[in-house]
Amino acid sequence: MVIFSNLAATTPNQVLLVILPLIVFMVLGVLGIILVGFLAAKTFKMSPYLAISIGISCTFGFPTTMFLPKEVAQSIGHNMDEKVGIENYLLPKMLVAGLVTVTISSVILAGIAVNYLV
Repeated sequence: MVIFSNLAATTPNQVLLVILPLIVFMVLGVLGIILVGFLAAKTFKMSPYLAISIGISCTFGFPTTMFLPKEVAQSIGHNMDEKVGIENYLLPKMLVAGLVTVTISSVILAGIAVNYLV
């Protein structure tokens, strides 16, 4: 709620000031995920495309990490058995990736925020 109430007072100039840094950090973040995805794929002996997908899914949060494997299974599975197999293969990986990321991020942010409460 705090973020949304502050957005009402944001001017177009303020938005323009942060657009370039936002784009730069988004591009750097995606490049970092791709690099770490390739390294993780070699380490864990898995497809680099799957490792990168898991890394990208960490940025989405819980509901999306559950919907993405279902959508992928529905779009590339040819019959019901394939769809169920694909979903059963992807869903646990995506859910764990999202959960771990959210948990670690929450702990780090709470550690930073607690210093401002004193």
